[in-house]
Amino acid sequence: MSWKNPNINRDVPVYDFGLLSKIAPATWIGEASTLTGGANFELRRLYFDACDIGCRFRSPKTGKLVTFYMVREMVSGPPSAPDSEVMGWALKPVDKRVMINEVVVLND
Repeated sequence: MSWKNPNINRDVPVYDFGLLSKIAPATWIGEASTLTGGANFELRRLYFDACDIGCRFRSPKTGKLVTFYMVREMVSGPPSAPDSEVMGWALKPVDKRVMINEVVVLND
């Protein structure tokens, strides 16, 4: 599906792509607190007709919004363990034509 899908949930959070750092040719990383300015980092349901969750990033150069979906939640131990903490989230672009393979958001 393209990021222009009319079924996209307009309440999906938008973060500034310029706050991410490039760590590999197509992988970017950022800290949740930097992306949100100290507020809670949120992933929300992307489409009204699907259960995928994610967020959008705005390009500082073009202003274009790119939609990403969560592929993995990184935890400090077994997910069922009561003391496991969320370490971060790995996101992939919905539009495969985007020259980004993955965005990693660290829960700091």
